[in-house]
Amino acid sequence: MRICSRHLRIEKFYVYWGQDIDATVTPVECGRSFRVHLQKDFIGKEAIERQMESGIYKRFVHVMMDDFDPNRDPSPIGGEFIYKDGVMVGHVTSSAYGFTLGAQVCIAVIHKADGISMPFLSQGKWHIEIAGTRYKDEL
Repeated sequence: MRICSRHLRIEKFYVYWGQDIDATVTPVECGRSFRVHLQKDFIGKEAIERQMESGIYKRFVHVMMDDFDPNRDPSPIGGEFIYKDGVMVGHVTSSAYGFTLGAQVCIAVIHKADGISMPFLSQGKWHIEIAGTRYKDEL
């Protein structure tokens, strides 16, 4: 049951506390801003509003590996580097084979000093490096 839950949570982009995220990650950075009720007062509200207005510099993303064969290729286990257009921009935090999706699926964190935008995430060539080999992937 535990292994099944792990695979399904990664397919559904459910991040784990302690493995993927910690106290330094905001809901905006891990794609959970829809769960924040800004109509209420709470500690950190101003920081969340600031991030929603001015943007973020790290973002958790859901990655599907395109040219990965689970019977041939080494599986990512976390810590593998993510490259965009040949430049290292982040790393994998969790990974599992997505049986529903029929592909290797990863949760990863991307960093960009001048802010992360949707065009940055949707354009360019993305790769994950595992054991010295780069595998094409799609965010």
